[in-house]
Amino acid sequence: MSQEAIRRFLVEIDVDCPQYARDQELEQQVKAIVRDWGDEKALRPYVITALILTITAYAHISDLQTRVVITLFTTLIIAMDDPAVFSGLTPAEYHQKMCAGVAQQEPGLLKEFTRVLQGMWDHYPSFTANTIYASALRFVNASVMESECRGETYGQETRPFVEYKRSMTATTEAYACLIWPQAQFPDYRVYFRAVP
Repeated sequence: MSQEAIRRFLVEIDVDCPQYARDQELEQQVKAIVRDWGDEKALRPYVITALILTITAYAHISDLQTRVVITLFTTLIIAMDDPAVFSGLTPAEYHQKMCAGVAQQEPGLLKEFTRVLQGMWDHYPSFTANTIYASALRFVNASVMESECRGETYGQETRPFVEYKRSMTATTEAYACLIWPQAQFPDYRVYFRAVP
């Protein structure tokens, strides 16, 4: 009943609600990859959300494999944003292991996250892939801090810190850069001013 009332209201004020079709091929490929990660059932809610985001926000991307990478990246970001998932990982040394080249041997989601990040250069120009990578590393770093500081309260005087922390976990730069795959936008100079 309430959905119908909202729908009627939107029609009355002339708001066009686009319709999106499911992308069966994308779903199948993502499902097969996530199945190989293990614990497919636990990741299912994150996969569904990531698929919806990819289908609605990145429908302009023609290359299926690029959409798969976006969906996997989003699945992992959403999953790691869940404290129940994040607390089961060992991300405190992730950056150091990444620099030492051993993060790829980590078990579980952080290994898969590393693999997805490594694949960005196959789909995006260097500047763009570097920005996605840096944004993802900031996200992990901020998530570690949030996990270690869970339960702390912040007053009005710490507002700049809270805003800074939120900007680190937002991954906005990554999602802005995911818009422009190399196959369609080979020269990042065409769009890099739009990232901020």
